[in-house]
Amino acid sequence: MELSRRLNFTCRMMYLTENWYEQLMANKSLVDIIIGGFHLTYQRSTIYDYLYPYFIDQTSIMTITHNKPRYNADQLLNPFDTYTWWAILFFLFLLPLWSIIISHFDPNSSKSILDSCSIWLYILLKQNVLNRLKHESRPTIIVSTTWIFATFLLTTIYGDYLLSMISIPHVYNINSLRRLSRHCQQDDMIVLIENNTTTMSIMMADDSLFAPIVAQLQIVDHQNEAISLLIHEQRYGSKGKKYAFIQHRTMLKMIQRNYDNFNQFYVAKADSKASIYMGLTCFLFKSKFPYLKQFNRFTFYIFSSGIYQSWLNNELRHTTRMDKTLDYYNDEKQLD
Repeated sequence: MELSRRLNFTCRMMYLTENWYEQLMANKSLVDIIIGGFHLTYQRSTIYDYLYPYFIDQTSIMTITHNKPRYNADQLLNPFDTYTWWAILFFLFLLPLWSIIISHFDPNSSKSILDSCSIWLYILLKQNVLNRLKHESRPTIIVSTTWIFATFLLTTIYGDYLLSMISIPHVYNINSLRRLSRHCQQDDMIVLIENNTTTMSIMMADDSLFAPIVAQLQIVDHQNEAISLLIHEQRYGSKGKKYAFIQHRTMLKMIQRNYDNFNQFYVAKADSKASIYMGLTCFLFKSKFPYLKQFNRFTFYIFSSGIYQSWLNNELRHTTRMDKTLDYYNDEKQLD
């Protein structure tokens, strides 16, 4: 409505409910253009013939910023993934087996099987068995040297990572869906999602990763409600519930920038670990939209003149006023 007043054109707004796709398919002639944060899917692309993509966006996670550092002493196995640990266990089994085979096929060897296996314990624990290796066969010396080098390399890398994790304090923020899922499994987090959005539809799909998140899901009617809950968590700390808001990352970054304290909210990085999906954000037109060239100039004017940013600023200022009013009401209620 504000754009129509500034640019002198008439518009008629239609509120799209949850079954908006079926409404548009049944009444294509009623809607000339769809404007907004509209992520493209195959089903949606079949509605209208012309698409106007203006940027690629993805979802992300926003939480309050935790300024209190913590030590990660509980993450002793994180420097290596599961496949590395399986490889280490495999070679711990393979190398003693190699000694047993060599001892079995060497008729001149008088060593027992236990004595043949003990060399690998020396290598693993002492990493200095040169005197012992002088009496071994050449294949065993080659394999032992390789194992000594690999063991030294792995223990050095693991020690460096482990020292940095345990000794350096880290500000713990939720930066991935898996970390968010672990918090939900521990009943430690409530996930906020705006109603009637693509994000909500995808989260409701049958996915094992989303199952703990869906169990702690809370639907909000507007993003202002989600921001209010996050601010409430920051003010009351551990006394209240913890919240995470999943929304388009572009919108989350604008929310973050428009609050007085830039570090008040934490938005996860733009990567696939924290994103539910990535796609084009588009305007959709009817098949024979007569003002396509004019609309191109119109959209350029919207983004270059700052009207779109001004609208976002007004929305966020309205949210801030609502939060202050709610806090004042709660304080008055406590005094009574």
